[in-house]
Amino acid sequence: MSAKLSHRLAYKLRPEIATMPHSERAGALNQIITLIWSIPLALIGLVWLLLVTDFERISGEAITLFILLIVTFLLQRYAFRLQVQLRKGMSTATTGSLEAIVVWSAALIFGPSALWLGVFGDVMLFIQRWRQDSSPTWRWFHLSNLTSSLTGSTLAGLIGLSVYSWLGGVHPIEGLTGTNLVPGIMASLTVWLVLVLISSIVMFFKLRNPKISTADSKSERPSLLRAFALNIGVSAPIYPFAILPAGLYALGGVGVYLFFMIGVLLFSVLARGLSEALKRNEIHTRELQELEAFSKAILALPPDQTVAGLPGLLAEYGQRILPESDIHIWLTPDQVLLNTVVDKRPLPQLDRIKAEVEQGDAEEYTYDQIISLDKDNNAQPRQGAAVPIQALDGTKLGGIYVLQQHNADDVSVILPAMQSIASQVALAQNREEIFQQTLVSERMTKELEVAGQIQKTFLPNYIPEAPGWEIAATIVPARETSGDFYDFIPLEDGRLGILIADVADKGTGAALYMALSRTLIRTFAMQNPDHPEEALRLANERIIMDTQSEQFVTLYYGVLDLENGRLLYSNAGHNPTYLFHADGSAPMTMPHNGIPLGMFSDMSWERKAYQLIPGDILMLYTDGVPEAQNLAKEEFGEWRMEAVAAKNLHASAEAMQNAMVTAVAEFVGSAHQFDDITMLVVRRVSS
Repeated sequence: MSAKLSHRLAYKLRPEIATMPHSERAGALNQIITLIWSIPLALIGLVWLLLVTDFERISGEAITLFILLIVTFLLQRYAFRLQVQLRKGMSTATTGSLEAIVVWSAALIFGPSALWLGVFGDVMLFIQRWRQDSSPTWRWFHLSNLTSSLTGSTLAGLIGLSVYSWLGGVHPIEGLTGTNLVPGIMASLTVWLVLVLISSIVMFFKLRNPKISTADSKSERPSLLRAFALNIGVSAPIYPFAILPAGLYALGGVGVYLFFMIGVLLFSVLARGLSEALKRNEIHTRELQELEAFSKAILALPPDQTVAGLPGLLAEYGQRILPESDIHIWLTPDQVLLNTVVDKRPLPQLDRIKAEVEQGDAEEYTYDQIISLDKDNNAQPRQGAAVPIQALDGTKLGGIYVLQQHNADDVSVILPAMQSIASQVALAQNREEIFQQTLVSERMTKELEVAGQIQKTFLPNYIPEAPGWEIAATIVPARETSGDFYDFIPLEDGRLGILIADVADKGTGAALYMALSRTLIRTFAMQNPDHPEEALRLANERIIMDTQSEQFVTLYYGVLDLENGRLLYSNAGHNPTYLFHADGSAPMTMPHNGIPLGMFSDMSWERKAYQLIPGDILMLYTDGVPEAQNLAKEEFGEWRMEAVAAKNLHASAEAMQNAMVTAVAEFVGSAHQFDDITMLVVRRVSS
C-alpha cells in the first residue's frame, strides 16, 4: 500500500486530523495507518482460523478452554510495564503480557481451535477499554491495538502451527523429549518471526514517511529503533517457554497444566505490582528533581521581583512537575500565575473550586468526576485535585487546581507535588514581602523573626486524630529560631510516621539545618514506609552531600500502625524514649541504636519493633527537658520526668504533656531558658 493511498484513507476515516497540531496529527496518522495495515491481515487470520476450527474438539474441552479464557483475560488486565532509558532525556516503556503462554501452549495441546482464546481475550479487553475511554483519540488507539493483536493471535499463530504440523508435531504434544521439542521450538520461533516481520514492515513504512514519523530528525531514529527492538524483544522468550506447560499437560494431565497457568497468573500479578512500584518511584524521583530545580530558580530571582517572575518559572516547570495535566494556579483575587489549557479557556467548575479552596479549611481537595469537553466537544470525565496557597499565618493567598488526563493514575499521587508547588509559591511571595520589610527595619532582627516564622511552617499545623489513640506535641523555643522539630508523616495503609529531632546547635544556622533535615527525612520516610532505618540512611547520605557544616542532628523516627499498635523505630543518637504502662510498672526505655545524622557517610541504623497495647504511653522529648536548669544550676533530670509521668498515667496525652511542660517551667523559675523544650506524647486508649 502506497503512502499516498494510506494518507487518503486516513483522512477519509478521520477528517479532523487535518486541523490537528503537528505533534497530534503525527500520532493520529500513526494509529490510523497501523489500523489500515493490520485490518486485512487480521481478517485473513480470522477467516483462516474459522476454516480450521474443530468445533467438536472445542465442545469436548469447553470447561478447560473456558478456564484458560479467564486466565488469558486476567493476564491481559495485569500486564506489566518495562521502562528503559534510550538515551539521556528520552526513555520508553513497553507493556509485557504473558497471555501468549496460555494461548500458544493451548494451541500445541488442542490444535488451532485454541487460538480463539487470544481472539476472545483481545476482544474482551478492547470492549472494556472502549467503555472506559470516551475520547475518539483513545478509541481509535484501542481499535488499532485490537487489529494488531488479532493479527498476532490468528495469522502468526496459524503459520506457526502449520510449520509445527509440517515438522511432524502432534496435538497434544507428547512430552518434553528432543523429538517433541524440535517441532515446538521451530513453530514458536516461526510465530515470533512472523510478528517481527509484520512489525518491521509497518515500522519501515513509518520511518520512511515524515508525515507520520514521530522522529523530529534523523538523530531520533536510532532511539526509535531501540524502542522497537525492545518491544519485539520482550515477546521473544514467551513462545518457546509455552512449550513447557504444553509438555506438562502430556506428563501430568489437565490438572497440572491448569495449576501451572494459575502460577503464571500469580507471577504476572506480582510483576504488575513491581512495575507499578517502579513507576511510582520514577515519578517521585522526577518530581523531586524538578521541584528542587524550581526552588533554585525562585531563589535566583531578584528578591524584589520574585512574584513578578513566578508566571515565567511556573510556565517552565509546571507541566514538568505535573505532566499529562491541565493546571490553573492563581493568587487572589484574580491574578492568574499559570493556565496550561491550550486555548486558555477556564477549567471546568473553576469558580466553584476556587471558592471552595479559598473559603475552606482543608489542605487538599480531590474530585473523581469533573466533566470536561475535549477538542471534539465530547464529554470526558476526569480526576481533579486542588490545594490552597497559604501564607505563614494561614491566610489564603490563592490555590492550585489540576485536572489529570482521563488515563492518568489515582489523583492522590500528585497531591504531594501540588502541595510542594503551593508552598514554594507562598514562600516566594513571602520572600518578596520579607525583602520589603528588611528595607525599613534592622536587617538582622527581621531575618531572625522571619526565619522563625518560616521555620514554624515546617511543623505540622495539626495533630493527627485516630480512633483509639491520643497524640499531643509541643515545642517551646529558647530563641526566635529553633533547632528542635517534630513531624507527623502520613504513610500508606493507615500508618503514621512519628519524628522528633534536635540539631546540635543554636540560632539561624541550626534552623536552616533543621529545615534541610526535616525535608529530607520526610521525603525518604515516604519512600520507605516499612524501613525507618533506610530512611535515616538515605537522609544521612544526602545531608553529608549537600552540607559542609559540622552540625549534626539527633532524632527518633518511628512508624506506628494505627490499626494494630505495632511500632517500628530507629533512634539516631537521640534521648532514650520512655514507654510507660498503665499498671504503674517500671517504665521501659528505648535507647538509641546509632549515631546522629550528618556526622559520617556510609552509616547504618537498626530497625527495632515494639507492640503498644491499650494503656501504653510513648513519651518523646529533646534534651531541653531533662537538662533544663534552675538558678542553682540544678538539672530537671530524668527522675523528675518519671515522677511527673507516674502521676499522670491515666490522664490524656495532652494532659501529661502539659503537666511535664508546667513542671519544667516551675522548676526553672526565673532562670534563663538556654535550650528548646520539645515533647511528643502518644497514648493508646483502646484496641
